[in-house]
Order: sequence, then C-alpha cells, then structure tokens
Amino acid sequence: MSAEARSGEAPPRGEPGAVRALVAAAIEAAATRLELVSVEVEIHLLEIVRLILWALAAILCALAALTFALVALIAAWWDTHRVLGLIGGALTFAVLTLVCGLLGRRTFRRRPGLLSGTLGQLAADQRQTRGTP
Repeated sequence: MSAEARSGEAPPRGEPGAVRALVAAAIEAAATRLELVSVEVEIHLLEIVRLILWALAAILCALAALTFALVALIAAWWDTHRVLGLIGGALTFAVLTLVCGLLGRRTFRRRPGLLSGTLGQLAADQRQTRGTP
C-alpha cells in the first residue's frame, strides 16, 4: 500500500501512469470481449451449417422413401383407384412439407441468441463495476 493510500489522500488526478494503466486495461478488456464475440459467431455459424446439412439429408432420405412408397402404392392401385392414389400421394407430400416447415421454425426459435454469452458477460462486468452481485 502506498503512503498516499495510507494517509487517505487520493492520488493526483493527472498522473500519466494511472491513466495509461486504465486505458491499457480498457483496451485489454475490449480485446477480450471481441475475441469472445468472434468465437461465439463462429460457433453459431457452425451450428447453423450443421443443422442445415442434417436437415437436408433427413428430408432427402424421407422424400426418397416416400416417393418409392407412393410409386408402389400407385402401381398396386393402378387398375382400380389410380386417381385416389395420386391424390393421396400429393396430400402426403403437402402434409410432409407443412410438418418440416413447422419443425424448422420451432428449431430456429429455440436456439439461443447470437451473442447471448457475450451480452451476459458484459452484464456481469457491469454488475461487478457497480458493486452489485
């Protein structure tokens, strides 16, 4: 502890070393936050790409299976109920489209915000500087 601090006197306001240290600490904190932001953005981009690829693969496999099943159904009903088979196939694809759209919308609504970790850390920093828990 310095002699000024022990005597209760505040250090002089224009001290260049204290200002430099404060500016250096602010720059270091900003650099750390920017690194955190870049990592979070990269993680979210990778999650989105992975989600899109798996969803696309699942949809393509489901559509191929459904197409083969409908072709088999139409071939079996060709002589008796060919129009019913075609309408049923079209309705099946329409329902599948609706279900996939609803699941995709729900998935995108449930994911956390893009910079939620960074914003949480900044809020914690603000609370710490104000002295509140």
